[in-house]
Formats: sequence, structure tokens, C-alpha cells
Amino acid sequence: MKDIHIILPKRWSDLNRDQLARISKLLLKFRDKPDFLVRCLLMFTGWKIVRWKMLVERSGNSYYFKNQAKDEFCISGDVFTELIKRIEWLTGDITLNSFSPSVPGYDSPNFMLYSTTLNQYLMADNYYRQFVEKVDFIALARMVVVLYCKDPEAIDVEKAGKELLKLEKSILYAVFIWFSGAKNWLREKYPFVFNVQGNEGNEYADEVILSLLSSLNGGDITRNKSILNTMVHEALFELNLKIETSQKK
Repeated sequence: MKDIHIILPKRWSDLNRDQLARISKLLLKFRDKPDFLVRCLLMFTGWKIVRWKMLVERSGNSYYFKNQAKDEFCISGDVFTELIKRIEWLTGDITLNSFSPSVPGYDSPNFMLYSTTLNQYLMADNYYRQFVEKVDFIALARMVVVLYCKDPEAIDVEKAGKELLKLEKSILYAVFIWFSGAKNWLREKYPFVFNVQGNEGNEYADEVILSLLSSLNGGDITRNKSILNTMVHEALFELNLKIETSQKK
């Protein structure tokens, strides 16, 4: 039995670009959790399964692998199961990555959305919900366009989205993974905004967006355009502070 000395990532932010790209492909290909995790473990370790056999005397399985040096070794089923458990976080809530994925033809935005306007975020969030509800890759492509272009109002989002559909789906899905983690991070950073009306974790509904603008424009709707063009963190910080202050009164 070979001693196992490997370092596995413990969270989404530990992944590098190549690993995220490969995980995106695996998520699209393997919907079954065990299959997905086994492929991820092999990807992280660089191992290849050679064969497996029953260890009758231990009433368990033995797995034979080859490492990157093509040395063959064996580990028990129990050890293999324990290694799988160490990467089960991949099937839980997605947390913030340490980068935003690369998309050909576009400059990547700040991974914490500090370069993203409120308007971009709201537009992207709308397409995000459409993709989640219908697994509509056209919506996902449009989400990527909105997040990755500097001014989504200056381009034809629908046309640009169709061009992105020519790329591998896994490239677009990697952006979905990153944006999911960024959204979850924003929920933690601005809890009063995302817990509005007791709907914790819910996506923005139209009336919530209008309420958001109303809270920031001071009753002057002519300010809405300038508010939408502010950075999303500036808007959410101000709104979070307003809600927190009002709840303390």
C-alpha cells in the first residue's frame, strides 16, 4: 500500500485557471455526484486508474493507479473514499474564486466585481436567473457579455452573445461558476440588502430593483441613470447602510 502525500484544494479560491476550466467541463459532462468527484480527484492528482480488485481478506476494494511518472501503486477503497470526501466541497455552495475566468476577445473584470457597475450587475443577474431556470446558454452568453464588456449599453448584447455561443460551453460555464461565487460573497458582505423583506438568498425581483433605486435616488427619478452607472459596491454599501440604520431605529 502506497503512502498518500498529496495536497488537494480546500475551497474554490484555491483553484487555478486550468483547474477551474477543467472542473467546468466535468460539471457539464457528469451530473452524477460520485462520477464528478472521482474525475475531479484524478484531475487534481494526475493519477490514472489501472484496475481494481476485491481484497477478500479485508472485505474491501483495492484500487490500482499510475501517477504522472507512470509508477503503478495501490490504495485501499477506504483511503480512496477519504480522498473523495476531502473534495466534497465542490458539490456544495460555490464561494468566491481568486480570479475571473478568461473569455477570448474580452478583458476579464475584477473577480470581486469592483470594476462592475450596478447596471451591469443587475443585467447580468437577470440573465443568470434565466440560465438557472431554463439552462439557456443564450442567456448565459448574454450574461458573460454584460459582465465582460465595459459598457453593455454601447454594444448589441444579443449579437455579441450569439458570437460567444461559438465558444465551448465550458468557457461560459466557468464564468457562471465564478459569478455564482461572487453573488454568494456579496450576500455575505451586504446582508441587509439581500435579506430584504425576509427573502434571504432570493434573486432580485423587479419590484426589489425599483425599491433599491428609490432608496438611493432620494425621490428624484432623474438620478436613476447615474445611480445605475455607479460601481455595484458603492450602491450596495450605501443601500446596506440605509437598511441597517433604519432597522436600528
